[in-house]
Amino acid sequence: GEIIGTINVLGYEPANMSCSGSWNSLTAPMRCMTRALFAGVGSFLMWLGVEFATIAGMLFNTVLTYTIVEFGKYLGLIKDGIDTGWTALRDIANILIIGMFVFIAINIILGVKEFGDKKRVAHVLIVAVLINFSLLFTKVIVDASNFTAYQFYNQMIKGINGNANQTATAAEGTKPATPEVSGIAGKFMKLLGIEGVGGSNYDKLRKIAETNGDALTALGYGFISFIFLIAVGLVLLYGTFLILSRAILIVFLMLTSAVAFATWLIPSQHVRPMFSQWWESLRKTAFFAPILMSLLWITVIVAESLGEALKKMAPDGGVGILGALAAEPANETHILALLNFVFVLGLLYAAFATASAFSKIIPGFRSAQTGLRTGVGVAAL
Repeated sequence: GEIIGTINVLGYEPANMSCSGSWNSLTAPMRCMTRALFAGVGSFLMWLGVEFATIAGMLFNTVLTYTIVEFGKYLGLIKDGIDTGWTALRDIANILIIGMFVFIAINIILGVKEFGDKKRVAHVLIVAVLINFSLLFTKVIVDASNFTAYQFYNQMIKGINGNANQTATAAEGTKPATPEVSGIAGKFMKLLGIEGVGGSNYDKLRKIAETNGDALTALGYGFISFIFLIAVGLVLLYGTFLILSRAILIVFLMLTSAVAFATWLIPSQHVRPMFSQWWESLRKTAFFAPILMSLLWITVIVAESLGEALKKMAPDGGVGILGALAAEPANETHILALLNFVFVLGLLYAAFATASAFSKIIPGFRSAQTGLRTGVGVAAL
C-alpha cells in the first residue's frame, strides 16, 4: 500500500485502476486526487495557451487592418499630428530653399561657376514645388503599396467563414481554441488544425488520465498543448512586430519628407546622401507590405494543398485534430494533424523571417524596431 501510494503521488498508476464512480474514488483517494490535480494544472496551461494565442491573433489582425488593409482610413486618426509635424519641417525646408537662392545669387555675382550655374536656379524651383507636395507624394507611394498588399489579403480571406477543407470536425464536446479570432489569424488557426484544443479542458484531461491509466499523460498533454499554442502566439506576435515597425517608419518618413527633398539641393557630400537614404527607405518600406502579404498568401496555398494531401493519406479521409491526439495516440489521422501543425507553423514563421531579412536592408527599419521595443518596454513598466 505504501509503494502504491508513492507511485500515485508521482502520477504513475496501474492501468487497470479507475477513478470513475464514487466507490473507486473512495477506495483510492490519493490516485483520484492526483489525477484531478494534474488535470487541473494541465487545463490551466491549456487555457493560458489558448488565451495567449487568441490575444496574439486578435492583435495581429488589428495591426494588419490599421496599418495595411485600411491604412489610409485609419491614418486619419493621427492626421492632425502628422500635418502639424510635417508643416513645421516644411517651413524649415522652405528656409533652406531661400538660403539656397541667396547662396546661388551670391555665386552668380561673384562669378563662381561651380555654384553659380543658372541651371541650379531651375533645380531649386522644382524642389521648392516638390517640397510642398512631398507629404502627398509619400502617401501616394504608400497607398499604392498597401493596395497591392490588399490584393493578396483579399485572396487569403476568401471563404474564411466557410468550412476549411484542411480541418476536421472537432470532437464531440469540444470547441475551437480561438473562436473570437477572425481574419488572416483565424485562417491560420484553422490551417494549423488546433480546433479541439480548447473547450472543456479539465474534463478532457480527466478522460485522458482514465484512458491511459495515469495522471502524467494528462499533465503532459496539457503542457505540450501549452507549448504549441505559445508557439502560435509568438509567431503571430513576430509578424505584428514587423508590421508595426513598418508603420512607425512610414509615419517618420512622412514627417521628414519635406526636409529630405530640401537636402537634395545642399551641395555637400555628407548631406546629399540623406535624400538618397530617405528615398531608398521609402521605396523598400512601401515594398515590404506586398512582400509580406505575398509570402503569407503562398503559405496559405501550400498549407491548403498540404491539408488536401494529408486527407488523401488518412484512412478515413480526415486530417484529425490535435485535441484528440493524446486520447488516441495510435490514431493515424491525429498524428497527421500534428504533422500538419508543425509544417504550417514552420511555413508561417519562414514567411515572417523572410520578410524580416528583407527589412534589414531598409535604412531606418532597425531604428523603428528599436523605438517600438522601447515603447513596449516603457508601456510594460
